[in-house]
Amino acid sequence: MRQVPLPASLGKNLENSDFTLHSGNMKNCYLVISTMFGENLLYGYQGNGSKNCLDFYHSNDSEYCYQVVDTHSSYNCQFCKDLMSCRDCQFCYDCKNCTQCLFCSNLRGKEYCINNKQLSPEEYQKEKARISLQ
Repeated sequence: MRQVPLPASLGKNLENSDFTLHSGNMKNCYLVISTMFGENLLYGYQGNGSKNCLDFYHSNDSEYCYQVVDTHSSYNCQFCKDLMSCRDCQFCYDCKNCTQCLFCSNLRGKEYCINNKQLSPEEYQKEKARISLQ
């Protein structure tokens, strides 16, 4: 019994979301817990209002995020923690209103940064390609 997922429990308005728990208004979700108004979510906990996310923990109103923790209102972020309103960030921690940041922490309103160093858009793309992260 502990080796396979159990069907939905305490769920309401679940569409193609058979293995969710304490969730409602979900569509195409799998192994998601305590989430409302989610769509296309896999393996997560508390992703209220999120869409197209995978492996998340407490990630609300986010889209296309992967391996994120405490990430809110963010788009296309991977391997991040404590983000708010960020776009296209990877391996970042405690950033807010940031765009196109890589390996950064504690930034506010920045864009095109790598290791907290401000770069031009061209330099950013060149350095990102050199690091081989696409």
